[in-house]
Amino acid sequence: MPQPSRTPFIESLPRPGNIDGHEIRYTLENETEEDAPVDDEERRKKIEALLNSENPEEALRDLVTSAVREGFANYNQQQQDEPSLKKRKD
Repeated sequence: MPQPSRTPFIESLPRPGNIDGHEIRYTLENETEEDAPVDDEERRKKIEALLNSENPEEALRDLVTSAVREGFANYNQQQQDEPSLKKRKD
């Protein structure tokens, strides 16, 4: 698999390893819901577009904010869909 092009933003990140007692490492995880398969190539293209954009920090912040909001909304929906043990009377 070809290596992605390195951008100034990527070059500005700390190198993996132990820095001041903090372990730095980077991974790409493919954890998805069963009914929502992810096209790795499409994901990679989106990330590269963000990193090569005019303001990659802002683009990444928007991406993370959106992901957190979506995750929180999914969590709230699951909580509403599951019967609460507190409401159950024996």
